[in-house]
Amino acid sequence: MTNNLTHNYQLAIENAIKHWVQSEDNKFEFCVIAAEIVGKYDEGATIELAKKIERSVSSVQNYARVGRLWSAMNPQKAEDYRFEVQYSFWSLLAPLWDNKVIDMQGVYHWMDEKIANKWTVEKMRSLLPTNDGKSLWKKSAKRFLKTTAEFMDAELISSPAFDVDVEQYKKTVRALRLARGRIAKCIGDE
Repeated sequence: MTNNLTHNYQLAIENAIKHWVQSEDNKFEFCVIAAEIVGKYDEGATIELAKKIERSVSSVQNYARVGRLWSAMNPQKAEDYRFEVQYSFWSLLAPLWDNKVIDMQGVYHWMDEKIANKWTVEKMRSLLPTNDGKSLWKKSAKRFLKTTAEFMDAELISSPAFDVDVEQYKKTVRALRLARGRIAKCIGDE
């Protein structure tokens, strides 16, 4: 019975992968077609398309960015990457290319790195610059500095609801100050 379940399990995985690949292929085709519609027809074309597929206008515009990126590539590279790299990775790179954060050589570099390292979408996202050119780490570090500043500035000890050990709290605040100083120095936000 275990062999039968294992066999069924494997068939289910193969079937799921087949549908996933078909879905990715269809989504990519949609991106190429969306790129032909967005910004090239009457003002209402993008809105009409968005309504008919029950997505926001900005989602349709993002799909179109992927299509434009593909169209701007060297044709052979475009086809190679299309079959090697799933839509989700393209959707990370397209806005960076469209906003001129990275150029086409940068797109090729990130695609090659994704293939060579077999990155997940989450891994690649964590390594890419953001639309404003800052790393995700730097943005997260700035958010950490802001949040911890609010935490440390709060008048917590005098609050009647303060229900933690005061000595442990003071040690934590000292550790936060040290971490904040090192992070601020690291990101040049002293």
